[in-house]
Amino acid sequence: MSACKTFFALMKAYCAINVLLLPRSFVNGGYLLSPCALLLAVFFEGHCAIKLAKISNRVKVFSYPRIAGLALGPMGVQLVRTLLAVAHVQFAIGQMTFTLESLKSTLDVWMGDGSDIQLWTIGLVIFCLYSPLTWVRTLAGNANGYVFAMCMIAISVVFTAAYAFSTVRENGGEPGPDVVAVNKDSYWNMIGFAFFMYEGIGCLLPIMHETKVPNRISGLTVSALATLTLIYIFFSELCYYTWGTDLNKPIVTEMLPADNRIV
Repeated sequence: MSACKTFFALMKAYCAINVLLLPRSFVNGGYLLSPCALLLAVFFEGHCAIKLAKISNRVKVFSYPRIAGLALGPMGVQLVRTLLAVAHVQFAIGQMTFTLESLKSTLDVWMGDGSDIQLWTIGLVIFCLYSPLTWVRTLAGNANGYVFAMCMIAISVVFTAAYAFSTVRENGGEPGPDVVAVNKDSYWNMIGFAFFMYEGIGCLLPIMHETKVPNRISGLTVSALATLTLIYIFFSELCYYTWGTDLNKPIVTEMLPADNRIV
């Protein structure tokens, strides 16, 4: 992968549906504490990613279990393999659940709430579409897909932000209800979620293995994380300002009018 495609691959590794979940967490943290929590999390996880990249480049190993083997021996290999398996199961369940709920909601709007399509039917279709992806052993072939995926996420963010701007304008520039700097009742939820926002380090070494510029991975990672953090803060602050505590949906796109076919 070229440097440009590596940048988008890193962006995709660290950004998925979580960008649409983050605005709700800003309600938990408040408009001041939430961005501070994100900055703390990105500093910590970015520091870890840079350290890992430097070690990987030094020993010329781009596999988590093999690096663990060099550091901890055979037990380290088995431990890391087990942890990676558990993490991938969690990611797969989360992604499939999000896709399932989104498709069901869309079909209900288009066909009416009384549509006969069952969740298990949609789930089976999603499973059949996703399962072949487990046989893909390289990332380079998906490089254009990462660019496309980031464009789709960007469209969702831009469309939601545009709707939020129009809502603020309709309200005369006034914020939503109960917008606070620090939500003392639930700020720990936001702090925990801030670290979840940067869980993409699991994709760092596979990307390094495929890229043509592994020696530039530290700078590309910092650039990707900085770009994402700016988007996260701006987008979530806007949504929180717009809806305040009325932002009670886990996925912010659910705040948009469901009867709009474009939505």
